[in-house]
Amino acid sequence: PLPPPAEVAVKKAVEAIKRSLAEGQTRQQINLLLPVEQRRDNYMFTESMDYPENASAIYETAGLIATSIIKQLGVTERVESKRIDNDGVDGEPVGLFTTKSNEVIVIMLPTADVLNQLKEIEKNKKDSTVIFMNPMWRTKGNIVSDFGIGPWRKRNEEFVAKFKSVYSLTEQRIGAASTLDPATNDYMGLGGVARILFAYPGPRQVFAIGKDGSSDMLATFPSVPEYKQLEDVFQTSRASLNKTRRADGEESEEQRLETMIQKEKIQTKIQKASEATVDWSLKSGAEINAAIQAGSVGPEDVLVWDKGALRAALGAWNLPQSGNLVTLRGRVIQKMKNPNA
Repeated sequence: PLPPPAEVAVKKAVEAIKRSLAEGQTRQQINLLLPVEQRRDNYMFTESMDYPENASAIYETAGLIATSIIKQLGVTERVESKRIDNDGVDGEPVGLFTTKSNEVIVIMLPTADVLNQLKEIEKNKKDSTVIFMNPMWRTKGNIVSDFGIGPWRKRNEEFVAKFKSVYSLTEQRIGAASTLDPATNDYMGLGGVARILFAYPGPRQVFAIGKDGSSDMLATFPSVPEYKQLEDVFQTSRASLNKTRRADGEESEEQRLETMIQKEKIQTKIQKASEATVDWSLKSGAEINAAIQAGSVGPEDVLVWDKGALRAALGAWNLPQSGNLVTLRGRVIQKMKNPNA
């Protein structure tokens, strides 16, 4: 069955690592659904948060899991960690977790930017077990690969291929997962939320996740399923999905109506805010502060601001203006929530 709590998922990942180690595979890769953001309080919750957590909070939680994996593999020494990226506070953190003996090395959240460092670690630690945990690079789907082009791409792909995937628990939204189906009056009727579980040497198991956190296995695949395959599974398993979505916590018609009304209100606010985004980027610090204090600008407005507007607001507060769009947006929203911080 699909492991609900994060602790069980980590335990299952360690078991898969051990099975692969028993066959002599010391270069491995795992992908876990981290217990962060909407999954922090309820690991089975699938609705995205309005305000994503910052990279530091995610890194800290992922680090606890990396440490736990090393300990569960029987290493008794003290686990030490350090960042090996050069992105600074607002960048994408990459962590190296190991002990003095280097018996097990976990590279956490590796990106393509640190591939040269990863190659050096792999080359110099031939007797160590080296595990990539939750790689952040994309190996397909991009016009320009994260691994470069031509011979550089080929060499990087060959290097990463040394690290055998032994455990994976991922989530994917299929179709209109949050849409109310007018034919059935059921949420997720036009799609669904899938979690795909793989534990070496087994198949990929596809689960439909219900709103109440329940799960129902729909199909298995010998390799990673493509989106179209998942879409077909959800279309042909409607009865099974309805069962998953219609648990004891079923919403009443009144609750559904209220949910629809709230969604419409939010969409209206976002639409109005989007029309004024460019204007806000041209406002002065005093004007931005006045608007926030007057309550005419709220977190829902910030969701559609561009970098210019976000940096204008941060500049008015003498806060750092570096980072990607998500980082800037989170910083502005946090200041709105805690104006005296």
